[in-house]
Amino acid sequence: MYVTGRSQTPDDSPYGGTVAETAALVSEAGGKGIPICIDHSNDEAVAELFALVGRDHGRLGLTGQQRGEGGRRDTARRVLGEAFGGGRP
Repeated sequence: MYVTGRSQTPDDSPYGGTVAETAALVSEAGGKGIPICIDHSNDEAVAELFALVGRDHGRLGLTGQQRGEGGRRDTARRVLGEAFGGGRP
C-alpha cells in the first residue's frame, strides 16, 4: 500500500504522524507500506505517482482520507479517465 501525504516530520501536520510512520503501521499489520511524500495539489507530481504505481504494479486501486486542504478528485479523473468517480469533479 502506497501511503502518500506531505508530512515528513511530526511538526508538518496539526494531525500528527508522518507518511513513513503510517506506512510502518501498514507493514506491522502484515501489509507492505510504501511511504511517498507528495503534495496532492501538484497535478504533475500526482500524475508521476500514478505512473510509478502503474509501472510497478500494473494497476491502481484507490482509497483515501482527506485532511486539511488538497485531495483533488479532478486530478485523478484527468490521469485515470472518466472511469474514476463516475461523476463531476
